[in-house]
Amino acid sequence: MAPRDLAPVQAAVAEAEKKTSGEIACVLVEESSDYGFYELFFSCAGALLYLALLILGHAGVEAWFDRLFWDPSPRRLELFYGLSPFGVMFLLYWLANIPGADRLIVPRRFREKAVHRRALVSFVESGVYQTRDHSGVLLFVSLRERRAEIIADREISRRVEPQTWDRILEDLGAKLRARQLVPGLVQAVAACGETLAGAFPRRPDDENELPDAPVYLKD
Repeated sequence: MAPRDLAPVQAAVAEAEKKTSGEIACVLVEESSDYGFYELFFSCAGALLYLALLILGHAGVEAWFDRLFWDPSPRRLELFYGLSPFGVMFLLYWLANIPGADRLIVPRRFREKAVHRRALVSFVESGVYQTRDHSGVLLFVSLRERRAEIIADREISRRVEPQTWDRILEDLGAKLRARQLVPGLVQAVAACGETLAGAFPRRPDDENELPDAPVYLKD
């Protein structure tokens, strides 16, 4: 994704902040976790299942080897039983690393926790918590999981009901599932701006404390 693709989002942030002293930051990541444990567990479990099926169908496997080789040797069959599960494991691990496969392997609740944890890290890294009035809000999107999070600083939490952010997230989530990332972000930024304008009207001495441009992290 090129920076120019997110230019409408940057413009939406600048426009939204004209009405409020609050700050809006957008962070996008390719994936919130590598999910390495789940990929390895999936491949190992698949290899064990494959081995169990081999053992259960031993008679058929042995007959197949008899047909396959002119001079069948027990050593070949032993090597097949010992080595082929590793081949299956490596194949499954390769398949598990195909982009998008995580949604089929990793349970939804674990993906949701991973996105939330990454959003909290981004909230700190982007400096949203350091605004003068603690009126910053982070709009976080994890692309591979097609999930979004909104994290508001403590002063916003005192003035804005959580249900307000839930509604914005619901609309953004629908856009993400429809693969309309940029229009969804523009809509969400505008909604965040309207919410902040009511709780934190723009002041004469207002300063732009956070960059308007969205941050896109590939790793």
